[in-house]
Amino acid sequence: MQVNVVYSIGVRCYTEIILKRLQLVKFSSIFGNLNIRNYENVIKCIDTNFDILLNPNNVVFTKNIPTMEVENKRYGYRTLHKLFDNIYDYHSSTIAHHDLNNPLHIKHFERGIQRFNHIKDNHIPILFVNISIEYEFNNTGDVSNVIESLKKYGFKNIKIISIYKTSKKMVEPTLLHMDDDHISYEMYSYGYDDIRDDVVIKNILLTHFKFDHLLSITDFNI
Repeated sequence: MQVNVVYSIGVRCYTEIILKRLQLVKFSSIFGNLNIRNYENVIKCIDTNFDILLNPNNVVFTKNIPTMEVENKRYGYRTLHKLFDNIYDYHSSTIAHHDLNNPLHIKHFERGIQRFNHIKDNHIPILFVNISIEYEFNNTGDVSNVIESLKKYGFKNIKIISIYKTSKKMVEPTLLHMDDDHISYEMYSYGYDDIRDDVVIKNILLTHFKFDHLLSITDFNI
């Protein structure tokens, strides 16, 4: 399958970091800097056109929480989500790298939604990538609800690949599932963002997809 866009759908920011190192991601995705945790939260975002994620009634700003002053100074201001996070735990933040009290950060997400919709409206072939590690989320299960959500949203030329990083020793990654919409692999991992995993991930992707004509940020007038 020829793919024109590679798009992270979590579970954390390391998925997009890995894909950028592999030169497969040319612009930021909405989920790229999120700790979205699981497919259920991805579906909730898509089904509400991301209103559930960005609605001011659903978020709390760590800059306004005196007990998080130390973490704010060390890591920066974060946005906690009332429906996705433990709002008393700075490190549980879904929106860990953006302060939605900052208009520039809100603009970042608005542009991301515009790009997301541009891909959908123009039926651009897109590969959604989810990478997880065993102590966070097992992403090898059924993704039919995610596919249904994306298709209901308006996407047509889509594929999802799930890569599950495990400490289980194996010489080669194991293909767990493959159908018209979804491919799933399990692989031995050195760590959630260990560069030694990159070659294995790249080989998995090149087994199934071609990336000769990837769109970059300059292809969007946004």
